Amino acid sequence: MKILVLVIASDNEPRYIELQKLWQLYMHYDPEHVESYFIRADPQLRSTVQVKGDVVWSRTKECGLPGILMKTLLSLEHFLPRLKEFDFVIRTNLSSFYAFPRLLEFLETLPRKKCYAGPPARQDGTVASGCGIIFSSDVVELLVKYKHRCLGLREMDYDDVVMWHVLSELRIDHIRTSYSLMRNIDDWNAFISNALPGVFHVRTVASPDASLLYSRLVNLFYPEIGFSLAGDSSGLRKPGPKGPGFRRPDESAGFHTVLPEIDLFVGGKYDFTCSKQRFHLGI
Repeated sequence: MKILVLVIASDNEPRYIELQKLWQLYMHYDPEHVESYFIRADPQLRSTVQVKGDVVWSRTKECGLPGILMKTLLSLEHFLPRLKEFDFVIRTNLSSFYAFPRLLEFLETLPRKKCYAGPPARQDGTVASGCGIIFSSDVVELLVKYKHRCLGLREMDYDDVVMWHVLSELRIDHIRTSYSLMRNIDDWNAFISNALPGVFHVRTVASPDASLLYSRLVNLFYPEIGFSLAGDSSGLRKPGPKGPGFRRPDESAGFHTVLPEIDLFVGGKYDFTCSKQRFHLGI
């Protein structure tokens, strides 16, 4: 099993920059099974698409509508020659966190053909939310094939709705998945107490705590990375007994809750270290 992960990204807001740093802590953790890129826009790009490191740049405007749809389709088209290397393609966003070992396990339950899955964006469950769309490779090929149909609808609605509209015309039905929503420290505490073993996707939302919550998720699910977040003085537990519902990527059960340690807090900013690098987060 190998997946391609495309993460909508930009520097339009300070929190987006912070979340990119946090994504980079774990997005390349398992390159044998997970290949991850940020997808970004640059209207001055000389070529249509250019890959630099872990960023896929597309020649389009960096905006919500229609920029996200444009750079998604251009990025998918760029990977067409390599598509047979991947069982699934995940199109997600910066505020989404993934426990990749659990995601890989979940993907084993999905069909390898005509798969269009994700948490519902509508109450009727028809549209996969843009925060975490799962495509099988053949569905990616269809989206690229009908790219101009998608772009013809680009002014109508957001990217996830446009892609659903085109796929529904092709009789590709939405498979419903779920995620945990984390808005504040209370949600974090509830997550620690009640998280189920199958949770693989957590979404933080725009709040003053977003980067802090995301960093805790990284440390919780990827303790091998071993970073510490400064300024987290909210009473997090030190490494303790194994709790239900969490595990290391290489374990079948059990997980030590290794959480951020207090290091330094200055002027409303958090600093953390990882792999001998120092990062600065303004929250």
